[in-house]
Amino acid sequence: MTIKVSIIPNPTFKKTVKIPGAGGAVLELECEFIHRRAVDLEKWVAGDGAEGRSDTDTVLGCVKSWSAEQEFNRENVEALCEGWSQAAIAISATYVIELKHARLGN
Repeated sequence: MTIKVSIIPNPTFKKTVKIPGAGGAVLELECEFIHRRAVDLEKWVAGDGAEGRSDTDTVLGCVKSWSAEQEFNRENVEALCEGWSQAAIAISATYVIELKHARLGN
């Protein structure tokens, strides 16, 4: 019996990100991330335009949607990054770790 599997990954994946806030608050935000091939991930992380990228553009560059009451758009991503100063760091770190971890075989 032959089992067929796809070698092509899904174009997106979901992961809940824990964003730390002031006074020990934590925002748990489920994000639907954009899948990138290894070479494309390296370009996104360290390629042209990576240095100096805004927090908003960092989030928009790796997230396709989220499970929040507010619609996923530039204005609301800006509001998230302004209200939760560690949001872009937590989201992009989770994104990179998930893609790299997946490559290690989970």
